[in-house]
Amino acid sequence: MRKNCGNGALLHCLQTPELAHLRDVTIHAGGESFLAHRVVLASSSAILAKKLGCNTRELHIANVSAATWRTVQDYMYKGELIYDTAQVKLDTIVKVMVCAQHLEMRVLVGATEHALIEKLSATNCCVLLELAHRHALPQLKQRAMTRIRTRRENKQTPYDHLDITSHVLKFVMLVLMLAIFFGIAPTPTPKIGTQNNA
Repeated sequence: MRKNCGNGALLHCLQTPELAHLRDVTIHAGGESFLAHRVVLASSSAILAKKLGCNTRELHIANVSAATWRTVQDYMYKGELIYDTAQVKLDTIVKVMVCAQHLEMRVLVGATEHALIEKLSATNCCVLLELAHRHALPQLKQRAMTRIRTRRENKQTPYDHLDITSHVLKFVMLVLMLAIFFGIAPTPTPKIGTQNNA
């Protein structure tokens, strides 16, 4: 959960039932409708500010699920991501980040970037590195590259010792071949026996 400092208390009050009649815009996303305040949307996103004219009462957000928009709109009002980073799926954070970038909500983009960094692991570092490169997330990119370097340095396959053994065997065979070629091959150990004369 990452907070955005600002007029959080005032924005939170705007969501109370007593001030519900002040909601003057309906957002449609993912088959659901969300009531909101024009001033909140416009102050949170320059893109929405351009779209919301004085006579605009409804706005359709394409290619955004209802769950994603709910998270984005909650962030506009409360200034925090309402989910547990440890439990939320990686794909959920990515969808919110993409939506925030499309709406030019830099603070939310930063919050999702930090959430992705918290999800970074040895198993997904390559995927997140590609994601960071594609969406210009410098902090995530640096952390992912560091994790990849660490993984490579610590990586040891179960066949490493076989590679060493193979090189040793090759060296021994080479020595034996050279010894045979130059006539210095090891000879059998002499055996001393007794012989009885008739």
